[in-house]
Amino acid sequence: MEEGIVKEDFADRIAQLRDARDRLREALAEPADPHGFIRDSAIKRFEMCIELAWKTLQQFLLIEEKVECASPRKCLQAAFKAEVIPDDPFLLEMLDMRNLAAHTYKEALAQELYAKLPDALKRFDMLLERMSVSE
Repeated sequence: MEEGIVKEDFADRIAQLRDARDRLREALAEPADPHGFIRDSAIKRFEMCIELAWKTLQQFLLIEEKVECASPRKCLQAAFKAEVIPDDPFLLEMLDMRNLAAHTYKEALAQELYAKLPDALKRFDMLLERMSVSE
């Protein structure tokens, strides 16, 4: 694929991630409701963010570092190794959180995940800041 096309696609991906991150921020700003609607919405928005984040990081690594990676965990590890982002265990934990959120539903788990979302939001902010240099 031509480099110009890859960079154009990357700019679109950054914009999508930024928009998803903003939607997560909005959900987290809402007061919790007794039925868990806000919590569940925030968790779903987190799932969208993590998917967009790793795919955006995948493109970033290809463009900036000429490194290919095929899975979320491999992309994070490659980004750590290239010092694109700090080696932060919570970033890897976010992948586990996504898997749990997508494949398991238990009330206690939903509460636990929701409590960690503000920290996840900070990581999305950091990822966007680091990757925006390629736009």
